[in-house]
Amino acid sequence: MRKTLTYMMVGLFAALACLDSGAPSVQAQDMPDDVVKITVALIYRSSDFFTWPADCFENDDSDFVIGVHGSDKMASELRKATKGRDIKGHPIKVVEIESIKDA
Repeated sequence: MRKTLTYMMVGLFAALACLDSGAPSVQAQDMPDDVVKITVALIYRSSDFFTWPADCFENDDSDFVIGVHGSDKMASELRKATKGRDIKGHPIKVVEIESIKDA
């Protein structure tokens, strides 16, 4: 449940970040590097605006897991941007998800 909640919230951030006004869908692999970096910053920085329920983490120092589906480029940039960082005391761990069932 806790893991799924984290994936759902980050999935929501990613979905909101990728909304456009009717332009054709673009995979992150095809996005220019600056667009990927802006999306990464949005995903990371938006976490500051939320209060996460205390029970969504097993321990006070449990990882804050960010799941990425379908984009090695996005996962790589997220790992670079979040290396050594935390979200409200929780170390950030970026994982690649092959399918929604893995979440």
